[in-house]
Amino acid sequence: MMAWSYYMACMEPPGSVSEGMTEKLNERRYGPGSGVWWQHKCRQVSNAMLESASDAEDTSLSDAMIPYAHKNVRHRSSSQSGLEAKGHQRDNQPAQPRFRYCKKCPRVTMTEAILRLPPELRQVEKRNRRDHLLRLKQQEAHQTDVTHLNSNLAPELFVEVDDESETDVRAWLGEDQNNFVFAPKPERAHHCKTCKMCVLKFDHHCPWINQCVGLGNERYFILFMLWFSLGTGIFGITGYHLAYEALWEYRWPYTHTPRVIFIMLYTIAVVMGFAVFILAVWHLYLVASGETSVESQDNAHYRSMAKERKEQFINVYDLGWVRNLQIFFNTGRGLDYGFYTLLLPQRIEPYSDGWHFAKNPRLSGSHSGISREEEFTDDDGDDFSALN
Repeated sequence: MMAWSYYMACMEPPGSVSEGMTEKLNERRYGPGSGVWWQHKCRQVSNAMLESASDAEDTSLSDAMIPYAHKNVRHRSSSQSGLEAKGHQRDNQPAQPRFRYCKKCPRVTMTEAILRLPPELRQVEKRNRRDHLLRLKQQEAHQTDVTHLNSNLAPELFVEVDDESETDVRAWLGEDQNNFVFAPKPERAHHCKTCKMCVLKFDHHCPWINQCVGLGNERYFILFMLWFSLGTGIFGITGYHLAYEALWEYRWPYTHTPRVIFIMLYTIAVVMGFAVFILAVWHLYLVASGETSVESQDNAHYRSMAKERKEQFINVYDLGWVRNLQIFFNTGRGLDYGFYTLLLPQRIEPYSDGWHFAKNPRLSGSHSGISREEEFTDDDGDDFSALN
């Protein structure tokens, strides 16, 4: 298991905003049929939230907290906006994804930016574009009735489906399809300076696995540290009497293994095992708190800011330490896998698609005690109208 976990941590991509969660998850982001993949992941997020509310004996959850898995994307809210309206999402839907823009990634075409969004946000962009063009036509014609103006717009703008291919998106984008804009970046994603891309649920860049630790491989990374700590711990306990003999006894009966080599191996194993164990415990604590390494630093600052205002900061991704661990390892009630997968060399998909995350159902989709504008970003300042 130690070797398997390390291999998967090194070989499994952490997940990037541009490429999603790799082709191994059968995601077809650029063609018909990808809606099935998105629906499954949204259902996993919804199940995690519902089970969390059930554990807390909270039955106040409504269908609004399950934006895509259990209802159609035709739902419209005047307070909702997207690429053409500052990138904010509905604050009263905890499961709704939010995004900003990355100024460090290369600019992409409007078509590619739309295709990177989840299906429900693509429909938001489509409706925003349709309403915007209708308003312009209405102003030009100086009329209040816009029913006869529909024929002057692309007919694709009035057809709403759960998912669209690249050809469909280009059709309703029209002349703007090749305009270059800032790339969208979902919540919990950060730009890695080493990898030069935005990583989904970025934790840190690890030189020991030669890539970032993110949504796709964070499970294997922590499992490797735990199994490594267990292995070195067993070696340290069972090999103690041999280490004692190698150091203090005059005779060393193992002629094929010089005592110096054994002492070096034993010392390295004990020291590395202890260091990795401390690191594993720290990461488990972060997982139980619903945080990543980056978010832990940010949340510490948010807590101090809220405390100065005599308010309390509450992490929206914290569902309780038991549920946090379950959804991290994708095991438990309402999730795909059983606890036995922690003991087997098996490839396990993350519960999230990198855009939708389980959030505290008692909050309004964002952290308590701090506003959206006060949250840290990778850039010196965010431009919410960058894609206009």
